[in-house]
Amino acid sequence: MFLTGLGTLLGVALFTATMGLSTTARLQVAADFDVFRATEVLVEHRDPTSNAWLDEAEIPALTRLAGVRSAGRLIELDNLAVRRGPTTGAREAGITLLGAEPGALDAIDPRLLVGRRFDDYHEDAAAPVVLLSAVVADRLGVGRIGTAVFIGDAPFLVAGIYDAVDRRKEALLGAIVPYRASAPLLASAPNTRRRVLIEAVPGAAATIAAQAPLALRPQEPDALRSIAAPDPTTLRGGIETTIANMGIALGVIVFVVGLVSVANSTLVAIIQRTPEMGLRRAVGARPRHIFAQIVVETALVTTIGGLLGLLIGELVTLAVAVSQDWVATFDFRIALAAAGASLLGGFVAGMLPAHRATRISPVEALRR
Repeated sequence: MFLTGLGTLLGVALFTATMGLSTTARLQVAADFDVFRATEVLVEHRDPTSNAWLDEAEIPALTRLAGVRSAGRLIELDNLAVRRGPTTGAREAGITLLGAEPGALDAIDPRLLVGRRFDDYHEDAAAPVVLLSAVVADRLGVGRIGTAVFIGDAPFLVAGIYDAVDRRKEALLGAIVPYRASAPLLASAPNTRRRVLIEAVPGAAATIAAQAPLALRPQEPDALRSIAAPDPTTLRGGIETTIANMGIALGVIVFVVGLVSVANSTLVAIIQRTPEMGLRRAVGARPRHIFAQIVVETALVTTIGGLLGLLIGELVTLAVAVSQDWVATFDFRIALAAAGASLLGGFVAGMLPAHRATRISPVEALRR
């Protein structure tokens, strides 16, 4: 009986742990994908030479759209020279400069090592301040804020140094200045791109991309186009399905192994209990009584073992989830399925040993 219950306990515990961990991992994959879902939208004019539309762009109307976290004008200037000093012989680097309004800066979200971001005051005043990437700062030998650098021929005060950004990866090898402060540098930049940068909540990028042109330029929305990265929903769903199917397959295999061990231990028990079965037959028990006894006993033991295994499996799931900093997920449908399967499995696993027990001859049994 102990071996029968132990086999069921291990089978159900491994089944529950496998299913619980696959469910927890599947939801963790979904959470991880939500972090990296498309949240960036760029709006630009279909005519690259048209720049006046940005002066008329309704940024406040855009930020009021549901799903918009931040938005602002953005201008990209390529191949600008930045120097540590005013002379040509000073340490110099060629960079991509981003002129960003505070809303666009929030969307870029640079992670500062030192200093602070510029804000609405710096934007309104066109203050000559700059955020340098750590790569550019290292090339220029700048290690602290308050240092003056020259972009083109214009001096800028280093307000901060950053080493990572959430969006616009070109900023990792460049610098960021207030949008209005970039105006004097336009003549020095061979290539410029003017856009509106939008940060959307996860899952809203496609909707915002469709609404942004109308919000920014209601009199001529067709002149603008929105660019939003495709949302990896299909890939996420495929990975979730794969993990779920893998968990189900492993769980079923483990559960079948547990049932086989139950059937095996029950067969061994029948051999040991041959005299008992012969005595029952001798005092009037029919084969169906013996069959029912063995099946009910096996089902009862497997149910008790299944409930204990269910508890152990859930504890294993919780322990693994906590160790991985995951959110443990318990599906009561899996618990009910495991409990029901242990009961049904006990009936199935007990049928062959019960059938063997009904074939025991009373005379041969009592001779042992």
